[in-house]
Amino acid sequence: MPQDLLTKWRVQNLRFSVFLANSADPEFINSWTQIVGHDADDTRMKGTGDQRVVRQQGPFGSTRISAEVRRNRIDWHVLPSPPKTPDERPVVGAYGELKDRFLNTMLEWVGRANPVASRLAYGAQLTLGTESRSEALEKLDELIATVDVDTQNTWDFDYTVNRRRESETIAGLMINRLVKWSVGQEIRGAVELPANGGQPRVNTTTAYLPVLTLDINTMPEFPGPIARLGELLTELAGLGTEIASQGDVP
Repeated sequence: MPQDLLTKWRVQNLRFSVFLANSADPEFINSWTQIVGHDADDTRMKGTGDQRVVRQQGPFGSTRISAEVRRNRIDWHVLPSPPKTPDERPVVGAYGELKDRFLNTMLEWVGRANPVASRLAYGAQLTLGTESRSEALEKLDELIATVDVDTQNTWDFDYTVNRRRESETIAGLMINRLVKWSVGQEIRGAVELPANGGQPRVNTTTAYLPVLTLDINTMPEFPGPIARLGELLTELAGLGTEIASQGDVP
């Protein structure tokens, strides 16, 4: 499978999750500016007690980055910036470049925060630019070597598989490579201005897209806590890159 797939996959979201070995009261990321490079522009708390969530969000290039801190886990997300007009599509970016920037930012945070973790997870949702349902299915048929996709008669497609591998970073630690391949829909809108005046109209079309959802995570049975978090995070992201660039790898 060609390496240029990494530039063709479009990111809908990226995620890095740390499951904490020792529960603690949620706190704001105090080194946010040093890690992200900009101040957070949206900071809030919600819930009480064990349900309390501390959330920060701010710019991350042309996208947004957020952190949600709970008593037993911390989730970082890269999300599209909100569209400014009805016909503007949410922009995140090409997977290869954005994944590298997100990974470097998370390595900076792990180095500063040094969380005591029982599990790690790396996630992504990616799409390819096709137009028709049959085109989307043909692309999935190329990417999934173990499944013969009927590209002409299939209406809905949803294939989930978990192929575990032993970590190359930590002996005895198994990594879940949980992957979902599916066909998604994208509603595209364009504003039409009537020549003789009147109210603008929004015309919509539907495109069908191959969707790759990655959830690369360490097994919950590992006794922990987990050491060498930066190296392990790099390994998880690398396994995601392998699947995005090569398809359904055994």
